[in-house]
Amino acid sequence: MNGLKTGLGITPGEHIISAASALSRNIRRCFCLSCRGRLILRTDAQGAWFEHDLHALSAQQKAACVVLNPEKSHPYIDDMAMFLSPLPAVLEWHCVMCERLFPGKKFCETCGTGIYCR
Repeated sequence: MNGLKTGLGITPGEHIISAASALSRNIRRCFCLSCRGRLILRTDAQGAWFEHDLHALSAQQKAACVVLNPEKSHPYIDDMAMFLSPLPAVLEWHCVMCERLFPGKKFCETCGTGIYCR
């Protein structure tokens, strides 16, 4: 197999299912959300996952699949960025440990850390 793991698949009934759920429900026939290629359910001590059955995929499916080719993303993802407003820059921090307000980096000089700052 290709070694690329994916956690989600789609059942023959068009329901999205996790690999863990497919294992517990004994659902053995699932397909890729991107290319609709056959997935094989795998397990080990760390859990369950799906892998593509590369022998059952056409060359066109292999080339178009976002799971097999992560550098390819769906065009709508890039288009969605224009509708998102930019995040505001944080100008001031508050340390909840020492109750100090300070500007600049997220680092409290009094406490010597930034983990208590928000």
